[in-house]
Amino acid sequence: MSSATNPDLRAFRERGGRLIVHQGWSDPSTATLATVDYYETLMRVIGSRERTQEFARLYLLPGVGHCGGGRGAGMVDFLSALERWVERGEAPEQLVGYHITGEVDPGAPRFPIDPAQVDFTRAYYPYPAIAKFSGKGEANDYRSWVKAMPGKK
Repeated sequence: MSSATNPDLRAFRERGGRLIVHQGWSDPSTATLATVDYYETLMRVIGSRERTQEFARLYLLPGVGHCGGGRGAGMVDFLSALERWVERGEAPEQLVGYHITGEVDPGAPRFPIDPAQVDFTRAYYPYPAIAKFSGKGEANDYRSWVKAMPGKK
């Protein structure tokens, strides 16, 4: 993403392209707000958030570093989500992130995850939406988190 500076993805969209962009809020090597700025510019070029989210979605992962790691639930099956979107037209309204016990080999297959290794899960929603704890259930379970818009109660 650091060298992809042109936000005019209209030709990509017109060819039926689908794009999932993700970044950890704790990424030490790439400025998360630069990614947000790119996506905001993309929305302006396309004309609206709704039209942009028809083909491109951004997910921001709290506590996650560069391509994973960190205290957050950084293991997300982006590839399966993209596959369902492209092949079945099922846009990813919610993704689930996993934080697992032990070392993670970034080159090893990750899914399906052994449930015995899962410390906690989180729900992720397309930007600008965020996950908010519902106040019910276990905080470590993604099902206890609901979609919310920043600044709204």
